[in-house]
Amino acid sequence: MFADDMTLTVCGKSTHEISSALDHDLNNVNDWLMANKLCLNLSKTEYMLIGSRHSINNLVDNPCISVDGKLLNRVIVTESLGIHIDQFLSWDFYIEKLTKKISSGIGAISRLKPFVCRNTLISVYNALVQTYFDYCCEVWDPIGSVLSDKLQTLQNWEARIIMGYPNEHECSEAALTALGWKTLKKRRFESKARLMYKIIYGFGPTALTEIFSSASVVRSHDYNLRNSDMKLNLPFPKTEYLEKSISFNGVKLWNDLPNEVRNAESLGILNSLLCATSLSRSTSL
Repeated sequence: MFADDMTLTVCGKSTHEISSALDHDLNNVNDWLMANKLCLNLSKTEYMLIGSRHSINNLVDNPCISVDGKLLNRVIVTESLGIHIDQFLSWDFYIEKLTKKISSGIGAISRLKPFVCRNTLISVYNALVQTYFDYCCEVWDPIGSVLSDKLQTLQNWEARIIMGYPNEHECSEAALTALGWKTLKKRRFESKARLMYKIIYGFGPTALTEIFSSASVVRSHDYNLRNSDMKLNLPFPKTEYLEKSISFNGVKLWNDLPNEVRNAESLGILNSLLCATSLSRSTSL
């Protein structure tokens, strides 16, 4: 029997430090698996170095990481739970894969259009396309304007197909409005706001909850803090990686929300407030 997918992560100031730590952890995992009559699939075990373009491109040599004397292959892109992560955390490769899947779904809907009604097309869109737009968007957002526009172009295209509008950019906004669709940027904003709400009020993932700190939360040791400011401590971003991480942009998004939204009595009320026109204007989405 093989063990299910797993990922080990270590950080270090040198490839030697990383190699030593990973070798130690991998061999411990391998020993545990063997003791429990499981097996580490070495043919599918690989490693990836993550860092800035400067640090990765200036590596003198690759670290030698092995299990049972077998050297592991180094990769520049890996897949984890359906998300492709590259060594620079740039999301370029993932968005490229995503656009191909979405384009295929849009093509299928376009061919289906002559045979079904509009409501059926919308249902197929939600099943084949929208799920890709939304999946784990809290992880890979924010992305740069180029990648963001690339995805938005696909949603605009699909909206024009369903509404039967001319294939012209000027018709995109009218098609989205007619369908009642939010832009992808707005959807990602609301999705991350909901995640932050769950984290702050104690029903989000434990691993994420432990990342964030708030003076009021730490002081009271509970989340019954309605009508308080509910702002989080915003870390100072020393690197571009931190600016793109939820530990920074998630906090910034949360702190920029109106106080009534941060103090929403429930997730349902939060959703209603996020959909409000006034909030849409204030966030410039």
